[in-house]
Amino acid sequence: MTFKQRQNRLKKTVLLLKKHYPMRRAKATSDTMSLIQLLVLATITEDPYVPSAMQAVRRMERDYVDWNEVRVSSSHELGEVLKAYRLDPERANDLKSMLQMIFGRENKLSTDLTSSDSFDIIKSYLLGYENCPRRVVDTVLMLLGEHRDIPAGDQVMRFAERTGLIEAGAGANSLQLLFKKTLPTQDLRPAHFAICRHCRELCREKTPLCTKCFLLPHCDYGTRHAPKKRAAPATG
Repeated sequence: MTFKQRQNRLKKTVLLLKKHYPMRRAKATSDTMSLIQLLVLATITEDPYVPSAMQAVRRMERDYVDWNEVRVSSSHELGEVLKAYRLDPERANDLKSMLQMIFGRENKLSTDLTSSDSFDIIKSYLLGYENCPRRVVDTVLMLLGEHRDIPAGDQVMRFAERTGLIEAGAGANSLQLLFKKTLPTQDLRPAHFAICRHCRELCREKTPLCTKCFLLPHCDYGTRHAPKKRAAPATG
C-alpha cells in the first residue's frame, strides 16, 4: 500500500470513528490539572479519557499527603489502588519511576507549572526529562491540545497495524508521520480519543470483537480473522 493510500484509509477510518465516538466538547480535563496530575494520568494508562483513570488520580491525591508520599510508597500498595479502578497494577512501577525522575531533577515534586502556562514552556520542560517515555510526553501535550504527534502507545500501534495504516513493526515514527501528514491539528485529539475508545470496546488485545466492528470492511486484520458468513442452504 502506498503512503497516499494509507492517508486515504486513515481519513476514512477517522471519519467513521469520530462519527461513532463523538468527543463531547465539555470542559477539558487539562484545564484544571497541574503538570504533575497530567503526568500521573498519562503514566498510569494509555487511555487518559477513561473515567476510572481520573478517579484513580483523585484517589491518590485524597489518600496520600502529597506526590512525594506516593513516590516512596510500595509498588504493591500503589498497584492495589490502580487495580481498584481496573487499571494495570504493573503501571505502579512506571508511576514510581516517573515521580522519582521529577524528584531527582527538581529535588522536589514541582507543581509550579500548570496547563495555563505557555505551551512552548511546558513542552520544553517535559522534553527536559530525558528518561520520560515519549508516549507520556505526547499524551500530556495532546491533552493540552496543541501537539502534532499522536501518542503511540501499545493500543494505538495495535490498532494502526490491524487496520493496515502501518506495516507490522514499522514503529512509532511511521505512525506519527502518517497522522501528522494527513490530519489537521484539531483532529488529532478527537482521533486519539476515538481510537482509545474503540480499542477499549471492540478492538481488544486478546479478544477483538471483529464481527461487531463497523470498521470491518476497512480492516486488514478483521477481514482475515472474522468468521465468514455461511451461505444460506439451497432450497427446493
